Amino acid sequence: MTDPDMLKEIEFRIKKLQDAVNQDPDNKAAYEEELVYYQKELETLKYFSSLGIEDVLSFYNLSDTQKSLLSKEPQILGTGNYHDFFNKFVFIIAGSWEGSELLDRIAADKIRNKIEEKGIPSLVLSDFCWETRAGSKYSKCIYLTVGGPQSNLTSKRICALYHLQQNDPILANFDASKNIGYAWGASAGLTLKAGKLLVEKHLDKIIESYALKNGQEPKAKK
Repeated sequence: MTDPDMLKEIEFRIKKLQDAVNQDPDNKAAYEEELVYYQKELETLKYFSSLGIEDVLSFYNLSDTQKSLLSKEPQILGTGNYHDFFNKFVFIIAGSWEGSELLDRIAADKIRNKIEEKGIPSLVLSDFCWETRAGSKYSKCIYLTVGGPQSNLTSKRICALYHLQQNDPILANFDASKNIGYAWGASAGLTLKAGKLLVEKHLDKIIESYALKNGQEPKAKK
């Protein structure tokens, strides 16, 4: 239902309630609560309708990737196919416990920002989301894991894949042959350092791998 349709629907319900009150004034209290509810709904909806899209975009400071999804949302909702949109993303996977959300996600967000500065869409997801749902759908996409195997399920799997030591003080690497990268340390502070190292030492390789994977010409290094 579009905004104009919703406005008409609420206005119609308010009129019906007002008509009921006029016809039965002695029983006004029975309609009062519902009438007040819809009047507030109407006021809120009118405010929403008055907001221009630019007001919303500037308030949230959306990235180009987020704006792109917003512009394509009607089409995506119509088909129910998000896969084609997200299939060209780089995914950064962070742990989902409290400490990971507080600190590892900072590194994940910084890596995402650095990738998006190169014009490549990217998204930070939790390890739980990646391991239980998204990973199987986007298994051919580049993905980077942030945070060690004790706090990140995806890191634990990668640790086994590459025969890494769980207690290594700091690790940062990108394997272009498998499109897998990782950055973690033995502590939250070292994981932040690992994230910085991944960007400084491996970002160009990630960008190049993305370009080759998506049939683009790798951008010249500056």
